[in-house]
Amino acid sequence: MYCCIIIPTVQYAVSQRVVGTAFHFVGMFTNTAMTLFPLVAAQLAQNSVDAQQGYSLVGYFYCGISIIGLDWVSQFHFIILILFLLVNIQIFKVNS
Repeated sequence: MYCCIIIPTVQYAVSQRVVGTAFHFVGMFTNTAMTLFPLVAAQLAQNSVDAQQGYSLVGYFYCGISIIGLDWVSQFHFIILILFLLVNIQIFKVNS
């Protein structure tokens, strides 16, 4: 689901000059997450006392990762909003 939403919006979020680099970073983070998270989830499920506890730990792990991701996105959005406001009120000058 993440890839279906994020990848098509990359070209609209960055300038045309850095689209290739942006796609690289999206792919890098996606591939890293798709490699590491199932390994961590398998270790949590395998090293637990019983199956119910293992599946609960896996659910908590994925919920925690989601909360961290939402927090990161909200902070990043706030920083971009502040920079946008500074550029528009001419406090922060950008040379083009």
